[in-house]
Amino acid sequence: MIPYDGYPRYHSCLTFSEADFLTLVTQGAQALEDGKLKRHPALESLFPNQHSIMWDSDFF
Repeated sequence: MIPYDGYPRYHSCLTFSEADFLTLVTQGAQALEDGKLKRHPALESLFPNQHSIMWDSDFF
């Protein structure tokens, strides 16, 4: 038991592949195929939906 010091503590472990990370950076969390990761509040705030980073015609 840890005494409450007034600061919230978060313990989360998110595991995803390199391809998922690139999807997060370039397109945002809503573009992920994994539903559990797609709806994770931390990922939604850290990686918002991106429309202007990549064009539909860009392929890598």
